[in-house]
Amino acid sequence: MKNKIVAAILALFFGVLGVHRFYLGRKFWGIMHLMLFAFTLALTLDHEGPFIIAPAILGFIDAVLFFVMPQEDFDDKYNAKYLRKKQRRQEEWYSYYEEQEEEPRTKKSRKKQQRENMEALFNKIGFDKFRSGDFAGAADAFRDALEQSADSPMIHYHLACTFSMLHDAPSGFEHLEKAVDRGFSDFAKLEKHAALHYLRLQPEYAKFVANGYRRRPIPAESADTPTTHSSPSAESPTVVDELFQLGELMEKGLISEAEFSREKQRLLNQ
Repeated sequence: MKNKIVAAILALFFGVLGVHRFYLGRKFWGIMHLMLFAFTLALTLDHEGPFIIAPAILGFIDAVLFFVMPQEDFDDKYNAKYLRKKQRRQEEWYSYYEEQEEEPRTKKSRKKQQRENMEALFNKIGFDKFRSGDFAGAADAFRDALEQSADSPMIHYHLACTFSMLHDAPSGFEHLEKAVDRGFSDFAKLEKHAALHYLRLQPEYAKFVANGYRRRPIPAESADTPTTHSSPSAESPTVVDELFQLGELMEKGLISEAEFSREKQRLLNQ
């Protein structure tokens, strides 16, 4: 595997001869660089001009480019073949490991393991892209992970954070709701995480939280409900639904018991 720093140092000190090009496996360009060196050396000796500086400048430029080049770009350009071989070896190793297990796994369990591996891979890609600021790419990767595990609360949470960074409030609220419905319970994190700052700024966020992290409003009374002169009671569907929502909020720690009692009394006295 080629090393970016080694290539940069070779280009800096031996770039006039094109040594770094041979190191990187670019034999044709290395030979061309050597020919340029020989040609400019002959011109320098015959005409006493600084022609020899041309290949040296090319080497210096290559050295600077190597120093500032991101590692991922360097690997894509100069280590792609090695990385593909490494991936094939890993796949062969996993295959061998599966064959050597004492109790062969069923086809169903192998498929589940493959899904888990793919989910982990897409999650890693999503995290890498999120950290690099490629939020659209992160959203695509997390969606791919979601195809492997549709009920994962953490993947929905990561998608909510990603869409928040993309300033896509509807999608952010959708996945935040699904995350809570599927078991995400770190509500303190929802109020503090920087990636969710945009969602918390939205006017509907307070109502979303008060509704148990759901976008659906509390169902209103049906227009066909017979009108009565008695005051609303716990028998009213609207009151029941609101009390149920308040109970959920209290269980999740979003409101205190005193607040629950106060709101309950208010509803019953309406």
